[in-house]
Amino acid sequence: MQGFIPYKMGVRSKYYTILLFFVFCLTACTGEEGGAPIVSEQPLAVSFDSYLTKQQETRAVYPAGSEKVGELDNTRLKLAEFGVFAIHTGNTTYAFDGATTGQEPFNFMWNQEVEWGSDHWAYEPIKYWPNDNQPADDQTPPAQGSQEHSYLSFFAYAPYSDGTDKTTEDEDDDGTPDAEGIVGMSDNGNDSGDSYITYRNTTWKAWESVDLLWSRQTDRYKMDGAGYVDGQVQFNFIHALSKIGINVRTLVDHVDTDDTDPTYPDEPDSNTKIFIESVQITSPTIYGEANMYLAPNPVSATKPKWEDFANATPPTISGDAIHDDLLWGGTPDDHEDISLTVADFNGMPSGVTSTLHQLFSNASSPYFMFIPTTTSQPLTIRVVYYVVTYDPNLKLNNPRYYSIVRNDISRTAGSITFESNKVYSLELYLGLTTVKFNVVGVEDWATPITLDGVVRDPETETHELNVK
Repeated sequence: MQGFIPYKMGVRSKYYTILLFFVFCLTACTGEEGGAPIVSEQPLAVSFDSYLTKQQETRAVYPAGSEKVGELDNTRLKLAEFGVFAIHTGNTTYAFDGATTGQEPFNFMWNQEVEWGSDHWAYEPIKYWPNDNQPADDQTPPAQGSQEHSYLSFFAYAPYSDGTDKTTEDEDDDGTPDAEGIVGMSDNGNDSGDSYITYRNTTWKAWESVDLLWSRQTDRYKMDGAGYVDGQVQFNFIHALSKIGINVRTLVDHVDTDDTDPTYPDEPDSNTKIFIESVQITSPTIYGEANMYLAPNPVSATKPKWEDFANATPPTISGDAIHDDLLWGGTPDDHEDISLTVADFNGMPSGVTSTLHQLFSNASSPYFMFIPTTTSQPLTIRVVYYVVTYDPNLKLNNPRYYSIVRNDISRTAGSITFESNKVYSLELYLGLTTVKFNVVGVEDWATPITLDGVVRDPETETHELNVK
């Protein structure tokens, strides 16, 4: 048996954005006394209308009272909620240049919970746009503040967490922390640039993992459009994690998938089946816990900053996480009656064939989901698989009439960095002479979700919003 041979890596692009409109507003009215315009603040609540521009393929939902597991989409976001951190920096833009401004604690919002009501998003206490701008409103003539702009910067994440420290939580009292997902966050007094969310994922399987979204909007001011009555602060949420999908097929005596030499068959012999015990990513180093910083560095970055990595454990898929068609079910029974052996062999799953087959057992979200890596490292995959052959002449084997060969193969390809909001596709080629694998694609984590913000006074009668 040879190892597996790495070759070509392709890249595909597909944009994924979750558009979330977060709305503040201030209205102006005309005063009677003196006939001069008077700027007055009206307590206008924030409400949202949402629509999904492209249906997410995954089907799992958050049942009431369940753990918040699985990939977030529009439906899940309403149940998971989201949190917002915001800072008011006066007439200075948010920066990471070592200046005091931009490094102060979040002074406008700190882990503000935003939840879905019956038909809109809501939070309390309501906050209002700083009015000290030039102009200060959209009246004619407009009111004027003492400075050109008064800036707010927003940083958001989902699903919402109340910040309770769960890093040492042990539900089974076995000494091993059990909490997954967001297990803590930095103190309220931390500088905004040093504020983070502690995230843990040792499950790896996307359908059992807690997803994590992140977004930021910096240097917004009232009259840039966001602070009108119908204005919007638009969050473009991305997935803060990486994920990888794996498919598998055989290569029987062929060099690679381009080898069409008719001398060799496409399928194993009809008396041979191939089953997988486990697949493991041994490199790059993937961590089960890290801190995701709310503000990126530099502030212009489009992806979150991850640091303080811990719990380096190679993600492994085995057992019921592997599709039933491919899973090694253990040593077959030993029968003296060869007809029983034949029946057992014929009743086994199809195993790995020349047709690409999804490795994961979950049909709706067949992926590993994990904390991104920060450096380029070699991609090393370890595969343990069995080649099972029925042979009526093997009477002295245990079990009788079987040849069973266990293969534990590792192979290293070129270097790779797993990035936030990226989906990686991996193909494994298992053969009777060699094992090969190929990273066939990298794409943005898909499915746009749009939440349109519409402000309305909580005391005013409202009508149903249009859903697009």
